[in-house]
Amino acid sequence: MGRISGDNLAYAELCLNYGAEKFLERAEKICYDCAAWDILQRLHRLKIKYALRIDFDKYLSLSETEAHKYLSGRLIQAGALLDETINFCDRHSKNPNYTAENYLEIVTLTEYAINAEITFIADEEFAAELNLLYEKIFRLIESAAERVSLATFPREEKIRLLEKIRDFYDANDYTALYRSENFSNPERQYFYQTAIDKLKSEEEGRIIINVSGVSLCNSAFDYEFKGDFDKAIELYEQAYIQGTEPYDYVLPSLARACRKAGYIEQAIETLELVLKIDLERGQNYTCHACSELINIFFEEGRFEEARKFSEKMIRYSAGRDSYTVTYQVIGWYNLYRLELEATTKKIFWERCLEKFELLGGEENLSDSLSDFLKTYTEKLPCRPESLPTLEALIKRIEKINRPIFERAIKISRELNCAEYHIKFLTEYALSLKDEAAAMNYCLEAENFLAKNNIGDEYLHSLIYYVQSECMSRDNFSYEQINFVKKKCNFILLTEKKSEHFTITEKYEAWEEAADFYNGIDDGKRLYCLRKALELFDAIDDIEKLWRLKCRIVECQISLGKLEEVQRAVLLLYEDLTNKNFDESFAEKTKRLAKYLENSNADEEFFALNFFAIYVSLDKEADKKLIFLPTLNSSENEKFFNILKMTLEKDFAADQIDFVNDIYEEIKSSSKLFPAAEKYLTLIENFIFKYKFNDIDFKNRN
Repeated sequence: MGRISGDNLAYAELCLNYGAEKFLERAEKICYDCAAWDILQRLHRLKIKYALRIDFDKYLSLSETEAHKYLSGRLIQAGALLDETINFCDRHSKNPNYTAENYLEIVTLTEYAINAEITFIADEEFAAELNLLYEKIFRLIESAAERVSLATFPREEKIRLLEKIRDFYDANDYTALYRSENFSNPERQYFYQTAIDKLKSEEEGRIIINVSGVSLCNSAFDYEFKGDFDKAIELYEQAYIQGTEPYDYVLPSLARACRKAGYIEQAIETLELVLKIDLERGQNYTCHACSELINIFFEEGRFEEARKFSEKMIRYSAGRDSYTVTYQVIGWYNLYRLELEATTKKIFWERCLEKFELLGGEENLSDSLSDFLKTYTEKLPCRPESLPTLEALIKRIEKINRPIFERAIKISRELNCAEYHIKFLTEYALSLKDEAAAMNYCLEAENFLAKNNIGDEYLHSLIYYVQSECMSRDNFSYEQINFVKKKCNFILLTEKKSEHFTITEKYEAWEEAADFYNGIDDGKRLYCLRKALELFDAIDDIEKLWRLKCRIVECQISLGKLEEVQRAVLLLYEDLTNKNFDESFAEKTKRLAKYLENSNADEEFFALNFFAIYVSLDKEADKKLIFLPTLNSSENEKFFNILKMTLEKDFAADQIDFVNDIYEEIKSSSKLFPAAEKYLTLIENFIFKYKFNDIDFKNRN
């Protein structure tokens, strides 16, 4: 590009397509002289991008004051360029079709640049400038929306543009966190979704509502999440009045928002309305509504009302499925809590236990049972037979239930039962691993073993494993974590925990074990991967098997087992060629060739690379030509001629890039295998042709 010059619009377009910043000023002058407003607005999009590009070497070398000035200046410059871009766009055409589409393209590019360069270092010091830029962006979005309504696009194109506009108001866009947190507007999002639904309904001749999941309830929840409860309540009420969403979702959500806002009576009235509708329709939300009402009455000290609704809940939950039985337990437990007379209280507790027994076949227990379970565990006697009960209970609870863990730890400590005590401590630490307290339980477990002079390798390994997991949340170095992991016999832990696993669970456990030893002990990692491979006959997943075998090869490479690597790679290649070609064949062959690098298998290394090139370029590749990974077979000359003819055809950019990537990786190794020279010459000429002869100016941004 540097060797080309010009002073006309064709040259300006070329500069724009090339995209390098240093060529834009010359192109801009040409466009001004020619009043080429459309090219100017496209050129200024690039200038916005460059304005928002941060030179981090420079940024990190600046003082705090200079850094603030530098970042603020970039944002102010981008805002000015955005104004200029819109001006050029409008000067080129006022046609709504043109302006609507281009406004949105300008907005999209600007926000992409913000997310790529700016928002992760945005802070209060220069948020004002960033907010001003976003305000301009959203004014432009609304202008684009006005023009979409006036445009003559086909209906499907209007829908596409409105969907882009709608998504800018999304409160849950994790690709643009700053915008979502500071500029989301659930009401506008719902407004545009309604317009989209209307267009789709017209298009399909039937009513379509909320097909994208954007609804008044979604909008209300977003406001609720932000703490704007009054707005949330308003939108939940609208959703209920419209009747477009299920009452047993809308009304409980409305009650929850009222409760958070402190409107207790409104929350109670709303839940009572749920009960009324539910009983009339014979629906299933009754028990939950009762439970919510009971919770409110307990909080408000309205115990007689709590009793009345507990009795109602027991009547409503007359079934034997886990859902209704769970609410029977809760109902009897509430009566137990409220009862003062000892004999009756005991009867209520026995009814709780009777109903709880019915949940014995349930793998997971509902979190709504947490209060009952706390009392249940407190009543367990400090005897050895309580320990298996607590262990089973811990496995069945859905969330961390601190009272249950703490009771289990207390009983196992008092009984001096090392295995249970260490398991309870480490399980609790693991469930709390994102909290600072987790390490305290690891330390308590270590001290217990030391105090009692217990040298059990399994228990020590369990502590080391959990300790390494908990260390990941704190400022421990990679070396410190690995030091602890090296003391853990994770193979022993895997053997112990997988004794009663299914074959699939055992396979996954050995894969997890291999991951544990990654970067610590490649010999043990290889052992774990081979244990997983032994189980693979029962698992019908060819791609998973391929990945597992590749992991084994990578482990062998790191251990320097070159002969094993060669044998494994050739077997994997044989497996590939025995199946039909698919889109992954060339990439997989390239990967296998990479494994052979530095393995003294030079001929096979080059052969697989050349075969990968051939298959990537020819969808009708002849499998017979590449069946054996050699360049010295009787088919060799035929393959060379076929590859030569193939390289003379025209190809897509991704195919050219694939060939170029391989060439760059292998060209320096040609001296290891002279027979590859003529192939490399062919490939070099192919790449030269696309680089220099058939110049295709692409946008390189």
